[in-house]
Amino acid sequence: MLIYSTHCHPRFQYACEILMENAVGHWSITNDKSQFENYQGVRIEYGTVPSFDGALFIENVNWLWNDSISNFEVCVGHWDDLPTLFPTNASIPFDIFSSIFYLISRYEEYLPFQADQMGRFTASQSIAGKAGFLRRPIIDLWRQHFEAELTQRWPTAEFTKRPFKFLSTIDVDSAFAYKHKGLKRTLGGIAKDVLKGDLANLKTRIKTLLGSIEDKYETYNYISNQCERFKVANRYFFLLADFDQYDKNVPHRSKALNVLIQNLKFKAEVGIHPGVASNDDYSKLLLEKSRLEKILHEKCYQARQHYLMLNFPKTYRAYLDAEISNDYSMGFADDVGFRAGTSRPFFWFDLERNMKTELTIFPFAAMDTTLKNYLRLNIEQAITVTAKMMDEVKSTGGNFIALWHNETLSESDGWKGWREVWEATLEYATQKNDRI
Repeated sequence: MLIYSTHCHPRFQYACEILMENAVGHWSITNDKSQFENYQGVRIEYGTVPSFDGALFIENVNWLWNDSISNFEVCVGHWDDLPTLFPTNASIPFDIFSSIFYLISRYEEYLPFQADQMGRFTASQSIAGKAGFLRRPIIDLWRQHFEAELTQRWPTAEFTKRPFKFLSTIDVDSAFAYKHKGLKRTLGGIAKDVLKGDLANLKTRIKTLLGSIEDKYETYNYISNQCERFKVANRYFFLLADFDQYDKNVPHRSKALNVLIQNLKFKAEVGIHPGVASNDDYSKLLLEKSRLEKILHEKCYQARQHYLMLNFPKTYRAYLDAEISNDYSMGFADDVGFRAGTSRPFFWFDLERNMKTELTIFPFAAMDTTLKNYLRLNIEQAITVTAKMMDEVKSTGGNFIALWHNETLSESDGWKGWREVWEATLEYATQKNDRI
């Protein structure tokens, strides 16, 4: 396969890599007209007007060659039943390379925006949210349509059909509800129950502290059993930040917490859950990562931001400096879907430096608190929404990553019945795998 373009900008090269990742055999980019004219095989021309007979023409809207980051209006169009960006009048009616790059680079998050109370870019401000395609892995669907177009023109063109993959991930913001929090916080919790007149919680707290009942956030055996039952992979992200307004896990020195993490690493992979304060203090990120590595007795290369606090390019540059190579934060808190337009892992592109990095981004599709607290769905609606997204991810050979918390699987604090949603998600994923 040969792609013709008068320029080969890093942004264009990156978009080509995303679009062509299923291609079997060699593909390349050229600006040599003679080479392109004489090439026997799939030919894709990227330009302003068609210049080569028999080539598949993609109209260039002259956006990808820009090294800067500037605010501009992005129009929405359609390609069959798929929404698109950067519409054109060509047979493939949009600049697919610019569209891919705009979404996957998170270009819009480098521009001024109205942050929420946690300083985050929200789904409602994204072009995918506004245009109504956030819940579809749109880049994966574009790629699928594009490959169908190529095979129709060149029947010998080959593309790998990738298997559907599912991953369960659990964020552990608070490993225990009552136990192992230290004398000061334990007494404070008791006092709070008394002052609020919450005798039911006080009774549960005392019974837990005395060992009469299990701590309600100790859902780890349940999680492991369900993952084993449905044969799905699982991953934990532990918060080990110092206690403050937003970071309220048990102390990182807690023997019980250390033992818990050490035991879980034999059942699932474990990553760091950097605290809120680490967003403004790189030394805290290093400290928290080193705490986990000390507990695990091994290096930690994966992370997910607490509260999904992503600041471009600051957060990911800090990850690279800290030798974190895999990130699982790419998703919105206020809506489910595909923040970067894809369900597949991809290398982060540093937009300001115009370069692809070695940091791999693993986008997640749905979070428990989003379904219940932001979208206010009931149990049946939550199951339906996740299943519908999973159907399209399966159809494109993508990855579906679910984000839950040990707390929300406790059947307490307003989460009664929500285990059904998590189990239904795992079961549906297993059915999808069985159909491969």
